[in-house]
Amino acid sequence: MTADLFVPYLIALHTLLERLGRDHALTADALLYQQRLQENIERTRRHGDNENRRSERSEIIEPLNRLCLDALGEDFNALVRQAQVRLGQDDARERPRKPFEPQTVFIPAGPFLMGSADPAAPPAEQPQHTVHLPDFCIGKYPVTVREYAAFIKDRKAHPAPAGWFNRQPPPDRLDHPVTDVSWFDALAYCAWLSEQCKPRVYTLPSEAEWEKAAALSLTPPPRAGEGPGVGGSANRVEDLLGGVQQWTRSLWGSQPTQPDYDYPYNSGDDREITDPQHLPAQARLVHRGGSFKSRPEDLRATARGNALPDSKIAWRGFRVVMQIP
Repeated sequence: MTADLFVPYLIALHTLLERLGRDHALTADALLYQQRLQENIERTRRHGDNENRRSERSEIIEPLNRLCLDALGEDFNALVRQAQVRLGQDDARERPRKPFEPQTVFIPAGPFLMGSADPAAPPAEQPQHTVHLPDFCIGKYPVTVREYAAFIKDRKAHPAPAGWFNRQPPPDRLDHPVTDVSWFDALAYCAWLSEQCKPRVYTLPSEAEWEKAAALSLTPPPRAGEGPGVGGSANRVEDLLGGVQQWTRSLWGSQPTQPDYDYPYNSGDDREITDPQHLPAQARLVHRGGSFKSRPEDLRATARGNALPDSKIAWRGFRVVMQIP
């Protein structure tokens, strides 16, 4: 079983806990099984699968099946199958992640605090407020040169980034984040990836999705100039701060110093753009994460940057989100 095929199990666990509620007599047991399964998955992701880990998973899932039957009247595997259908993995073994497909991390539905509570924070980051998001999967890393090269190879009319010779990427940077890509380039890549990986659907993250992934226990930010980002969250989302700036699908507005789309965040106010044809004239898009050129004090999960959509610079790239119906 590949790492990405574990995502339905995490979604099923989240569904189970949501349906049990906090006060159910079996909730504590379900939380314990969740912790054990997450630890097993993390070991498998880091070191590969083997007979011992498969046996350990079976020892976790069998009592989970009994718990689900007692509490919900259906077994845990039924919840997993429902999650597989939502993810386009209804026959999971026949739909593994493709070689060029970015690895993603499941972020469960629920509330989080968006924005800064620091009175000294820029006004664009205030007020801090609660935002509820549905389930989604976000790229574990920014899209790499290797992953983007598959897109450039297939879409021969699409321009390659600066520094690529004869449309070939620098061979010593294949696992680095792709840079020198515009917002339009990033969306074109997401559309291509969705076509290649049907029925999975990819796009750019909203800034709320990006911040929720980052808000889950970011490690201390790196020092400016350290190079590749080292900020990673408890949900194993990596390279969030201090590597490359990362495009989002969220509108900022027309003025670089003052957002037209301020807080509280509202996804229903047309700030999320997934179709370039719907992009307003003179609009600027939000990017997140800062870069290796940023000042240390600017490397914050709540910091909001912005740029024109055709901007291409050597310290900006992007990561993807996979939408879950």
